[in-house]
Amino acid sequence: MKKRFISLFLTMCIVFNLISTIVIAADNTLYAVPSKTDFVMDEKPISVTQAYNVNGNNYLQLRAIAELLNGTAAQFNIYWDGTYAVIETGKPYTGKATPTTLRTTTNVRKSSTIFKLEGKFKKFVNAYLIDGDTNYLQLREFASEMKGTASQFNVYWDAQANQAVIVPGAEYTGQAPADPAPAPKPSIFYTDPNVTGINNGYQMFDAEGNISTKYLSDHELVITQNIETIEDYTFYGIHIRKFTVDENKPNFTSVDGVLFNKDKTKLIAYPINKTDKTYTIPDSVTEIVSGAFAFSVNLEEVKFGSKLRVIGRDAFRGCHFTEVEIPENVNYIYGCAFDSTKELKKITIPPSVYWIANDILSGSNPDIVIYGENGSQAESLASQYGYKFVGTDPADPLGLTTIKLGQTELEAGIGKDCLVHCKAPNGIWGIYGSYDYKKFLAVYYENSKARFIYTTDLSTYIGDGVVYTDKNDNNRQYAASIGTLPSFDDKSNEDLIFYLTNAFRAVHGLSPFRWNEKLEAAARSHSKDMEIRNFFSHTNPDGLEPQDRVTAAGYKWSACGENIYMSSSGVNAILAVDAWINSLGHRQNLLTTACDQIGIGVSGAYATQNFGKQ
Repeated sequence: MKKRFISLFLTMCIVFNLISTIVIAADNTLYAVPSKTDFVMDEKPISVTQAYNVNGNNYLQLRAIAELLNGTAAQFNIYWDGTYAVIETGKPYTGKATPTTLRTTTNVRKSSTIFKLEGKFKKFVNAYLIDGDTNYLQLREFASEMKGTASQFNVYWDAQANQAVIVPGAEYTGQAPADPAPAPKPSIFYTDPNVTGINNGYQMFDAEGNISTKYLSDHELVITQNIETIEDYTFYGIHIRKFTVDENKPNFTSVDGVLFNKDKTKLIAYPINKTDKTYTIPDSVTEIVSGAFAFSVNLEEVKFGSKLRVIGRDAFRGCHFTEVEIPENVNYIYGCAFDSTKELKKITIPPSVYWIANDILSGSNPDIVIYGENGSQAESLASQYGYKFVGTDPADPLGLTTIKLGQTELEAGIGKDCLVHCKAPNGIWGIYGSYDYKKFLAVYYENSKARFIYTTDLSTYIGDGVVYTDKNDNNRQYAASIGTLPSFDDKSNEDLIFYLTNAFRAVHGLSPFRWNEKLEAAARSHSKDMEIRNFFSHTNPDGLEPQDRVTAAGYKWSACGENIYMSSSGVNAILAVDAWINSLGHRQNLLTTACDQIGIGVSGAYATQNFGKQ
């Protein structure tokens, strides 16, 4: 009777085996059947050759598991130390799986192997020696034991796809991960299509043209093509996820959701709700406008670009920086720039910063440490407000003995002190130092070799070249030069006049002017007008005065002024500035404290300086 029962059971097994390859014997005999399970990892089918199915569960050769996961987030090493099988989590596997020819077998024995896992001894409940002395572990139990280690992984059965899924690096649950909630659809709004400029009272519209006043964390704002001007603080404190720009004749540009002017020289606004923790400012940016990064929710570090000159008011108010390093080329840091950055522990301010507001750290960490050059604005700020200061000795002066005619910048070793390079038609200008009168140096290069050198550090003058004097200050020597200065185009002369004007102000301990594009437009229009209509006066033939032109350029001024220059041989920037210095009224404009901005325009034989304060 017993014999007949077994025979019938085996017949049933054969039929069952055709369906699923699982063999379960009624008399508790263990059958190990080569696994036919399909495995998937990283959404790709994988080949698992050293695997058996015992009692409906997959058992994999441990070395085969190590080989399978090698190079993934769940990799581990396994080796025999003579007593224990040692599992090293997080390390690459250095061995090889034991090659075997899989076959259905009843040679299945409980393993007595003791494993060593993260310094603890472990004996797996479901571990077998199959058809020899090689350990096969139940994949689910092994995944469970690796949970929380550097080699954790999840494994689960995908019933719909009829396959086992391995997820390296995921915590073991034995279940498929829950489908993530669908991302909220971004709220896209548009600037007012009926205006040309916007400020902090701007209106926005939805796709149907309805006015909207809601501001959401997923709010995306499209700057429409009609917008020509955006005032500072327009997006101050407004929760925006992303800025985009109308592609049809845009007046602005956006990169990775950040808003810039068209040529990316001004960074206008960084979205408060942008998720990045670190942001690198493009090298093209020369100015960060007021409030640009204020109250950024996630930003913890900013890396500054190589051409940055101006950090505007409230630029980084309320950000979450712990350390800030201002680059060498920055010249101005305006009020409350780092206000309320309470996590800030260290700020480095280079000597190139020759104007800095006293309240840039208002409301920030009182224990902040300021790093800078001894005798610089950084030390003055620290001393005034009781911050700890760590200083370094100033660099050697920059003057006529620093570089010789015919030398390259590299040969002179002054590249580290460069403020800016300005292109000229046949060469390039290098402006060095920080406007500290002991450090200002301008060098004109042709074919990379110095052809003309100008400095306000007269301690380096050795009797050659030209010395420039101020007859309105008892013939005080204010600068010297050597070499030959060729004729330049209008733009090169504008650039040079700007730097030389600020160098003269520095001789008298005054802060340099900031460049303003609207004042530049007013100055250029007047120089061009004088050239075309052949007159030389502050009052044009239509009776318009400097303040009329400055207003027409869109500059909202509380004070303004103007210098003009004409030479029949064409504008020479050095001679133009020297002429203004030696004319009492023009000199007063150069040294004014009533204005803090400047625009310069050159056209042929005419040059105009427009000064202003908003």
